[in-house]
Amino acid sequence: MIIALGNYAVQTLLDKKLKISEIHGKLQDRNGIIFFPTFHPAAAMRFPKIKALTKEDFRKLEMLQKPSLFSTHKAITLDP
Repeated sequence: MIIALGNYAVQTLLDKKLKISEIHGKLQDRNGIIFFPTFHPAAAMRFPKIKALTKEDFRKLEMLQKPSLFSTHKAITLDP
């Protein structure tokens, strides 16, 4: 799993049309590689609302690290 931090990472690794505000915390599948997008840490430090969302995302990420949950969680598949 690759953790994509911020819009630039998401748009570079996945798709230029995606917005981190819309897909954060949701697994993405690109050619069999699983990505977990979330906000950039600098944005979380600057904006309290984003900080709260980032904390939520990292709680989800922690849960996904448990083998039983990761194997049953479905990722969103993106066209190459």
